[in-house]
Amino acid sequence: MKTENIHSFLESLTDYSSPRSAEYFSYAKEGYGKRFRIIRNIISTYSEIAGKKILDIGCGTGGIVAGFAEEKNTDVWGIDSNAHYIAALRNFFDQEGVPAHFMQGDAQKLPFSDSTFDIVVCNDVMEHVPSPDLLFSEIHRILKQKGVVFFSTHNRYSPRWFFSDPHFGLFGLTFFHRMIGKFYVTKIRKMTKNYDIWYFLSYAFFHRTGKKLNMHEEFLSKTYYMQSKKKWVRKLFSCMSHRNFFLRMFVPMLVFIFHKK
Repeated sequence: MKTENIHSFLESLTDYSSPRSAEYFSYAKEGYGKRFRIIRNIISTYSEIAGKKILDIGCGTGGIVAGFAEEKNTDVWGIDSNAHYIAALRNFFDQEGVPAHFMQGDAQKLPFSDSTFDIVVCNDVMEHVPSPDLLFSEIHRILKQKGVVFFSTHNRYSPRWFFSDPHFGLFGLTFFHRMIGKFYVTKIRKMTKNYDIWYFLSYAFFHRTGKKLNMHEEFLSKTYYMQSKKKWVRKLFSCMSHRNFFLRMFVPMLVFIFHKK
């Protein structure tokens, strides 16, 4: 797809009434470029991509779906709760001639049969659902045997997000109870009317839930940050052992591959 067409499409979806609209627009653009490449590079280490059936949960503006749709013989699906996004994505992808499927639905009740997908992507979604345990279980259900799921989410215990949370840039929000956070953001700061943050998760949640579902865990936050363009970031994480306790508990982004046994 042409870059100018992508940017025009993303501008049509951008809510410029939001005080952080520029940041959201930048995040959406990364889905069609840098963020997709990082996710693809990680997944390709653990699974062939060509010929696979792939699902992006919380597909948003469709960048990750677009990237995988360009791979050879892939069958790519995107699901999101935002009906406006889904309608716009269907129209845009049809116009661009990109083969992909989009559905509007609830990530906690995925409208797919058991053992449907080879690869599932769940990028920056877990904090937006009321029951992350249920979402994890649903992903396990729809994965084929030996299928893989990519998770990434903001770490509740990262000092970085404590001082400036990842969605609104507010101090301490990651530690607030949801009702307090919602009141603070919507009524006091008046930054949005639609507060869709439920829980910021920790390494312990993923480790515990993966073990409960008998899935094999690969913790990849170090791998994720080593792909940064910033030298100081790569230097910092190159000094840390892959099994370093500090890295797992306090790293800003929690990144995993889980395998279904």
